[in-house]
Amino acid sequence: RELYWIRIRDKDGGYVKNGIPRPELCGIYMNAARVKTVRTGLEERLTMEGYESQSSFRLLNRNIHRLEVWVMENGLYEEERQALKEEGRLEEIRDEDGRVRETWARWRETHQFAYHAPSERCYVLDANEGVLTFGGGRHGAIPAPNVPDGIRVRYSVGGGERCNLLAGQINGLEFSAGFINRAANPLALFGGYDRETAKEAMARAGRALGHGFQAVTAQDYISLAME
Repeated sequence: RELYWIRIRDKDGGYVKNGIPRPELCGIYMNAARVKTVRTGLEERLTMEGYESQSSFRLLNRNIHRLEVWVMENGLYEEERQALKEEGRLEEIRDEDGRVRETWARWRETHQFAYHAPSERCYVLDANEGVLTFGGGRHGAIPAPNVPDGIRVRYSVGGGERCNLLAGQINGLEFSAGFINRAANPLALFGGYDRETAKEAMARAGRALGHGFQAVTAQDYISLAME
């Protein structure tokens, strides 16, 4: 029968001291890989109905893990096109003759619009609720209005307590992949926590105002530890 030898190197000499337990091998899982409970490959097309300030769009999913926003901008000046291309934020779709049919620019995420110029391509994302908001023209640009499906959103979702699964709870494939005919998780998936709610955030901020990040009472120590 085939045997597998695993070498464990004690580089720091931590196991030569008396009283320190030796490492214990709990299992060997062939054809295994680390995974994250994240669903990828989601895409939505949005349309800016009019030239409106602070327009928001609610995506079909919440708990956004990563997100990219591409906006169709066929009327770019050559300087703008070159700048976006150098930054890796330009995507051009060409026809059979090699002519540019569609030009897409990738916009950047920001936490607030206050410090952005009117022409800056940026947006604000509420990842917890899945809400995408664009600027108002004074701080942050507005995507071109009335362009059907002129906003393309690519994103992935996942995380939270619902992604903590027991060992063996995954027992199938969502789609076929190569020569893989089944998949399972030999170990439990753990470490996922839901984001705090608005009510929890208000309570946390109230406690922070109370202790001022200096512990005096026992409750202060608890609040700082939870912080």
